[in-house]
Amino acid sequence: MRVHTPETLHLPQILLDTDAANEIDDQHAIAYALFSELDVLGINSVHHTRWTENWTNETRTSHTGSETRNYNEILNILDLAKRSGLPDERVPMVFRGAREPLKNLGIASDRWFDTKPIVTEASEAILAAARGASPDNPVWVLPVGPATNIASAILQVRQQGWEAEFQKRIRVCWLGGGGGSLIRRTFNGQNDPWSAWLTFKSGIEFVMFLEYPTGASIMFDPETDYPLYPSNPLGDYLKVSMTDYFKRDYMENRPRKELFDLGVLSLVIGKHLEKPWLTRVEPSILLNREQGYEYRSTTGPTNLDIVWAVDHEAMAKDFFDTLNGKPTALPPPR
Repeated sequence: MRVHTPETLHLPQILLDTDAANEIDDQHAIAYALFSELDVLGINSVHHTRWTENWTNETRTSHTGSETRNYNEILNILDLAKRSGLPDERVPMVFRGAREPLKNLGIASDRWFDTKPIVTEASEAILAAARGASPDNPVWVLPVGPATNIASAILQVRQQGWEAEFQKRIRVCWLGGGGGSLIRRTFNGQNDPWSAWLTFKSGIEFVMFLEYPTGASIMFDPETDYPLYPSNPLGDYLKVSMTDYFKRDYMENRPRKELFDLGVLSLVIGKHLEKPWLTRVEPSILLNREQGYEYRSTTGPTNLDIVWAVDHEAMAKDFFDTLNGKPTALPPPR
């Protein structure tokens, strides 16, 4: 795992954790990260499920094969990025992640630490990134799919006995949650709510960037945004993917498309520059599985911030600027 060099010491370091073949916003997020000035240490794959009915009915297909598809899609995006001008030295390593959710059957919520981790290249990469990071500039782990890989890394750290130091060197921003809970109106949360709960309970610095309403507010508008894609292999691929999305029968009455995943990257950029892109953030707690994994605002001590609203227009603009060779500069913090 590569760590800071003197030239990158001031930059936010990130590990992007993605179910890349699940949705077209994942590919957009990878492209955003690669062409930004963020220091992308690696990209992790992770599982996802597919819904066979309306997702509120909780009817899902198997996880079988999804991680492999997601891993291959990451490699595809990296190849397109290199063909679109990404220098070899900026091509990050890719790590295979969990192929299924953490198993929590029979484990009481207050015994979350008894969960068996799913040890993978991705969970090991998270540990390696933490070992190489500085408490003055912790690594951001950014799961935009299920939180299985980071939760597994947390469990491994507990087994190894260095969780206090790990907490100083890692921050997590997870795209998930909606409808007041980890299991309502949230694809990522429903795929593995136990992992998100476990991440909160570990005490690590944790930001939840809600799928609804927050991530859903970052929109692609075909009437105005198609011309904004760059004319290169990656830009063409993203544009065709978006075109295909709008051609699907069930999209006939939906004029725009949510770009959920972009928000976690914009959050890191905005925080580094102290930009006012986060317009409503609430310190919160998560209730346990038996209480429906609901979240509540709090005035007491907590390790969790929930992002409820953002300057979605500024975030979307920064994405297209970045793809067109004008990434936001990331000088050292003031």
